[in-house]
Amino acid sequence: MKSLTASDRTRLIRLAGELPQGDRTRRAILSGLRKVGMEHASEDALKKYLEDHPKADPKNHTVKKEDSGGGDSSKGSGHADGKPIKPKYRGAVKTPGDDPRVKAEQESAEKKLREMIGDEKADAMIANRKKRDGDASHMTLVTPKESKDIIKKLRDEEGLSRKQAEKKLKSLLEDNPPPSDWKVKGVGKAEKDGNEAYYAAVDWEGGRKLRESLGLDPDANDFHITLGFGDGGDVHGASKKDVIE
Repeated sequence: MKSLTASDRTRLIRLAGELPQGDRTRRAILSGLRKVGMEHASEDALKKYLEDHPKADPKNHTVKKEDSGGGDSSKGSGHADGKPIKPKYRGAVKTPGDDPRVKAEQESAEKKLREMIGDEKADAMIANRKKRDGDASHMTLVTPKESKDIIKKLRDEEGLSRKQAEKKLKSLLEDNPPPSDWKVKGVGKAEKDGNEAYYAAVDWEGGRKLRESLGLDPDANDFHITLGFGDGGDVHGASKKDVIE
């Protein structure tokens, strides 16, 4: 049986995420993912997976071949790439949804999540996230409520219209892009009102400084990359700075 690559698995999870809860096809896809082999990043990763999943057939699992051309040594490591991030304002201030490093770290953390809670639960929660976000992978720097407060302050203090205030905020973001000095600390879990969500907790000094430059409490927002959540939706209003491992 052919092993699934990470991109194959991602496409199937995204497809499942587009289907309604309880849909037979959705259940079949998620069930099938548990039976199909996976391509693992290293021999150690494969060994740990087989230890955690004793019913898995080793013949269905392979180890990814090394890229002889050389790859990005920072991918999945959490180290900065030296380039500033250009955050976008669309009701909230977020990193671009197509940022390749955020996507790489998200996928790396998804693998850890599967090891922690099992493929079935992890894939279902990731599918819920993809149903909401699609292919976008982002970090929030300024929440929707905080963005509204900034817009209101600009309007009150400078006599701007809403459109002018939004344009001013976008200009401030363009003039002061935060450096990508962020680092993933590990996978964490948030719970509230019976629902749970998993995330990759992030340390980001550049993000803190950007918030401070906008007149916000630099520590009032827990930088993180959402991995997945239960059928009740994402968890908001709960701390997302601690890690499980």
